[in-house]
Amino acid sequence: MRDKVLHQNQAYQDKIKATFDRHAKGRDIQVGDYVIKWDARREGKGQHKNFDNLWLGPFVVTHVVGNKTYHISNTEDEQ
Repeated sequence: MRDKVLHQNQAYQDKIKATFDRHAKGRDIQVGDYVIKWDARREGKGQHKNFDNLWLGPFVVTHVVGNKTYHISNTEDEQ
């Protein structure tokens, strides 16, 4: 019974992801673009206050490594 529920849950998650991916817009990020980064370490419950900003940045893209993979540098380092 547990295996059946596990497989149904995985199928549902795959369906939701496919729907999201179909409607998500691709971003064409190039060298020199300014980006912000999500602070995933403080994302969890109790690790931040209600109105804390969970975005870091801005950063500058210095090198495109691959598909959705970039090297970034802090804008303050360049000044």
